[in-house]
Amino acid sequence: MSYKIELVNGKAVLPTGGEPWNFAEWRDAEEKIRQFSKRAVGRRPRQGERIPVELALVHRPDNDYNSNAISIAAPAQYGGDREQRFFGYLYESQLRRIGMTRLADLSTALGGAELSCTGIATQDGLELDLPEPAELARAIDEFLGFDDTGTHTRPSPETDSALQTLQNFTAELTPVGELHLTTRYGRVGRLVEVRDRTSQRLLGNLDRGYLLLEDERDREVVLRLLVDGGIWAAKPLSEQPIPLERDWPRTRVPNLRMDARSEVYLFPPVSPMARFNPKTGKLWIEDSRLVGPALCYASRVGLKVTELGISRRPWKLTEDIPFDEFSQDARERQAEKRRDKAAGLMTHQIIASISTANLEHVLPAESIEVKHYEIAQGAIVEAKRQFQLHESLIQQRRQLFGEHTLADKEGSCRLCGQPAWPVLTSICTEPLTYCQQCLEFAGDGVFANRSRAAAALKLIAELEFSDEPMLEGQLETVHIDPRLPQQPDAIDKLLLLRFAIKRGKFPWTLLLEEAGLADAGLRLSRGTLIRARDGHRCLSMGEKAVCDFMHQFGIEHEREPTYPMDPVLNPLGRRRADWILADGTFVELWGLPNNPAYAAKMQEKRQLAERQGLALVELTERDLPTLPLAFAPWLPASTPGATTWKWSPIIKSVPVTPMESHRDGNALGLNTFNSDVRRERIERCRRAWELQSSGFTRREIAEALAVSADNVKALLRDAKFFADPASDEERLQRAGAAASAQRSGLTKEQFQAQSGLSGPKVNESWKDADIISPAR
Repeated sequence: MSYKIELVNGKAVLPTGGEPWNFAEWRDAEEKIRQFSKRAVGRRPRQGERIPVELALVHRPDNDYNSNAISIAAPAQYGGDREQRFFGYLYESQLRRIGMTRLADLSTALGGAELSCTGIATQDGLELDLPEPAELARAIDEFLGFDDTGTHTRPSPETDSALQTLQNFTAELTPVGELHLTTRYGRVGRLVEVRDRTSQRLLGNLDRGYLLLEDERDREVVLRLLVDGGIWAAKPLSEQPIPLERDWPRTRVPNLRMDARSEVYLFPPVSPMARFNPKTGKLWIEDSRLVGPALCYASRVGLKVTELGISRRPWKLTEDIPFDEFSQDARERQAEKRRDKAAGLMTHQIIASISTANLEHVLPAESIEVKHYEIAQGAIVEAKRQFQLHESLIQQRRQLFGEHTLADKEGSCRLCGQPAWPVLTSICTEPLTYCQQCLEFAGDGVFANRSRAAAALKLIAELEFSDEPMLEGQLETVHIDPRLPQQPDAIDKLLLLRFAIKRGKFPWTLLLEEAGLADAGLRLSRGTLIRARDGHRCLSMGEKAVCDFMHQFGIEHEREPTYPMDPVLNPLGRRRADWILADGTFVELWGLPNNPAYAAKMQEKRQLAERQGLALVELTERDLPTLPLAFAPWLPASTPGATTWKWSPIIKSVPVTPMESHRDGNALGLNTFNSDVRRERIERCRRAWELQSSGFTRREIAEALAVSADNVKALLRDAKFFADPASDEERLQRAGAAASAQRSGLTKEQFQAQSGLSGPKVNESWKDADIISPAR
């Protein structure tokens, strides 16, 4: 006769099963058990005696560690509360073998009642007399009305909710245009991320050949686009070994997704409603009412289901099914073991590559060794078809090298030795072979040591940028003129140098200064006043990038033109654009588009351009990587064939007149350097005035220019004077006297002695003189 739980006087009684079960005794339990045994047996058990006693199993939802915990206690008739009767807990491993919630569910079904079982009192303590875990689990299910038929007849709120989700899509269907495919590292391998190119909406992933979509309604069109692009993906199955249900044919679209990151594939968005083991072909489902949509979805994805498994109790799969069936860890453990094995070899190879490039001073061996784990993530083992697909879609390679083609066969990464696919690119004399991990290290940077980053940046500027400063984002691209391709060793060096500069980690202007690349410019409160390659003064590195772009591609331009007079929008004629092109097109690089007051100023300039019939090109920092698109109408016809670089530059040997050192001046301080300082002063005043005219408060101006409120007050005062010197007659007279003194050959100290002015007034007058009456 099979083991059966009995209901006696409203209490569930678990009969003996012949198997001894131990439990975890709690703190002072030893003395409590001794006293209980003496009372239950009438004496202390002797050596070798095994005396049956009644025990209670108590569900303890108040347990902080496990709300399904089951405690062992003296029965209620012995008196005292649960804590006073408490001896210990069943081990979690025992609960897992029964089914973590089964005993808790049994108690809950009886209103939270304690369960009765037989214990064995011995001289050494207590143990339980119960059947094998599987037999006990079956008996609990039978008592609660569950069976092995695979059909669930009891209502399940979870299943009702799941069916509601499966049959309804809450979001509107969005059309899919051209696809954008990129290889990404997943949790345990690589996959292809699929996005809509125009909207950048994430459509899903291509993982080991399976197309896993965020919205299943997109399957038909995305599959067609993949096939049109020569990308292989598993097709929907026309037939399954297990027939589909009539209500859920393959043409019906369930609101389901698949998570294939683990060894057993999960079916969300319901948490999850099914699990597929690709090794066995078995599809496990939480409720028999969900078989139809689960089989339908598996067929659409291309999963061949050879066997069904249904939880005996709805939504208890992980408890009803053997643990090994749903183990999520095997694939991850294998991948981790493989990575650890490869990590040592990869690290050694990178250190050797650094030594070959003579870069130990920016990438010392110890800094590489501490990145052992990150380096090991690049270890991959893939089938040839998937390996070649993944290699062809590496975004960092496209960013670093521009257009390229895959060579005929795979090779090994030049930097770390991992498998990689060689590519042919116009910037190198030979095929280049770099793995995705090393390309990402170069694209994003790895190390955050500031002094070594500055040293690396100095070398990059020397090798790629003609010793010119560059924007941080320009490091995303290797700047080699395709007309003068380099040897592979030179490219190795440029990539390794990028390892040393972790992007987004350093204040970029400070790093440029530390690298000695901002010496030709002047540090402003917000950015750097620096010359572009054509000699134009720019107020930020962004402006320099635009100016350099136009110069390098022969687009004629002038800096800071004034907008035409307008009685409403430009009554004083002081509004300026950033550039004007030869055909009269104005160009603006908006610096603070998210600031409400600045945005209002932007809108006024747009309205001004429209009223005056001016063509206006508007740029923000987001447009800097795609300047060829913004300036396409003005580019020479030969440009598309000249470069495919993201940042535009074919680095030409452009003759630039260097800024003269301040030591080249005379005793009066009349030199190019000081003139630059004064021009920068005027520009700061102008910017402060424009911000105030746009509605900024002094506090907001101070924040925008990164100066104090007192400095803002002085800037606005100077701006008013420079715009209309006659507005301050006394200051104008002092500036005129200082200008006269300068022309007479007096020094500033001699002028102070002659005029009797205070030090601050002398300094102000001396500076004003060059502005009101500039030296020739």
